[in-house]
Amino acid sequence: MSKHSLSRRAALTGAAAASALMSGASGAGPAVAVTADDTLERIADHRRLQAEIEKIVKRMGDLEKGIPFDRRSFHAIFDRGTDAGKDDDPRWQAIQSEYWAAEDRIDELSWSLVDRPPTTIAGRKALLKYAAEYQDAGYDWPDCRHHLENGVYIGHTVEDWRDCLMRLVAA
Repeated sequence: MSKHSLSRRAALTGAAAASALMSGASGAGPAVAVTADDTLERIADHRRLQAEIEKIVKRMGDLEKGIPFDRRSFHAIFDRGTDAGKDDDPRWQAIQSEYWAAEDRIDELSWSLVDRPPTTIAGRKALLKYAAEYQDAGYDWPDCRHHLENGVYIGHTVEDWRDCLMRLVAA
């Protein structure tokens, strides 16, 4: 998939949401049930999780001071399912596991915001505002989707979250 292409699933979801909003607003045709928009809750969850990640990173920095360099290797997403870090201090292994679990969850939440787009104007407005605030705070939205199979990293698909959001809103 091209970096600039919107996933088929996101496009269909956005089209369905727009269609539901339009048919409900116009009064034409049979009434269409619009599902509850949980965008505000997902934004709040994302915000809380980012704060949690900041705390994990601070604890990681504190741990670095007391663990010898050779007992705290750097872990990256592509190390999943390998022996990387097997000889690390158990405290370092634990904080790395905690960090990557939180990173997985925040990526999942990030992509949910474009895969299941807001179904209300208020939800779209809140998402656009939060997306800008998040980026202005110095955080990055995902630039790809990571793929894991049974806890092993098997690759990624280049897909920029911001591009997906802009295309979704434009549609």
